[in-house]
Amino acid sequence: FFIGNMSYECHHSEHLSLVTLSIIGMIVYVLGIRMFTYYVLRKNQKYLYGKGPEHQRVHDLYGSLYSQYLEEYWNWEIIEMIRKVFLCGGLIAIASGTSLQILIALIVQFIYLLIIERAMPYKEFHDDIVQFVGSIQLFFTLLAGLILRLQDGHPDEQMTEDETNGIGNLLVILNL
Repeated sequence: FFIGNMSYECHHSEHLSLVTLSIIGMIVYVLGIRMFTYYVLRKNQKYLYGKGPEHQRVHDLYGSLYSQYLEEYWNWEIIEMIRKVFLCGGLIAIASGTSLQILIALIVQFIYLLIIERAMPYKEFHDDIVQFVGSIQLFFTLLAGLILRLQDGHPDEQMTEDETNGIGNLLVILNL
């Protein structure tokens, strides 16, 4: 039964139709927006970095999706969107509330960190540096979260209050 309302039996009648509608909505949101963005950019690829009135029209409409990236990385915003959707929403479906969930987020962030360092897709070097530093910050925040989460399961190996405060202070410094 649905915990929020015990009169609803899970995966039957109204609940099943709502679950189906939710899955369709998630697919449209997660995949549809990215596929449409790719389609629009790909269709207008020859005008993205050119000159003339058609370039200006495309830039005015879609410039926020590609103009900050080098020409060979015209579709990088889609990679950014996928990473953000996965880290903000996709992880909910993977081992919710467990250390495995944080570990998967760490692995995804580490791989992204390696890719961003290798590709350096931004036109401005400073933007590449900001993205790299922000990715490192998120990686260490996730690592601290994993450490704290793992401590919860071992009462005989609890951290002292000073250690917990130290991790808290480290998180504040990282996020500053």
